[in-house]
Amino acid sequence: MTDITIKYDHGQMLIHLDNFLSDGKIAKVRKLLKLIRQSYTPECEEQIKEYLQCVTDKDKFHNNQVALAGKITNIESNIYILENRLKAATFNRNMLKKSTPVHKNEDWEKWNEQVKDCRESLKESKKLLTAVNREYKQNIKNRVFYQKVMQEFS
Repeated sequence: MTDITIKYDHGQMLIHLDNFLSDGKIAKVRKLLKLIRQSYTPECEEQIKEYLQCVTDKDKFHNNQVALAGKITNIESNIYILENRLKAATFNRNMLKKSTPVHKNEDWEKWNEQVKDCRESLKESKKLLTAVNREYKQNIKNRVFYQKVMQEFS
């Protein structure tokens, strides 16, 4: 349902609505509507309307945003825990004498590995948080754009 095929004099055009509408440019949508209205397949306009109504459905949007907000909260709490773990591991490591190739200190190396693991986990969690935040904001932006597009059909 996310693809439409527009047929006109010299051929046809396949449009993937997800990709086409993700640009967020109303001028492109207006050009597409003009092209559809001049084509042999004006029913494509109804297909776009159905797609937009499905995407902008208030309940689905709300449920998706609530799920993303929950994910964000979980990731933020995980980051808080990882930061505390990192502080504790760093403190414990720094209490010990540093290990050198000549004088090995097993406890220092154990804590140093924990510091490295905590830093790596923290880095991955922050990347995930950034991605989920971006998706949350993009959903809001897309919904507003899709509502503008719906007004073009009037």
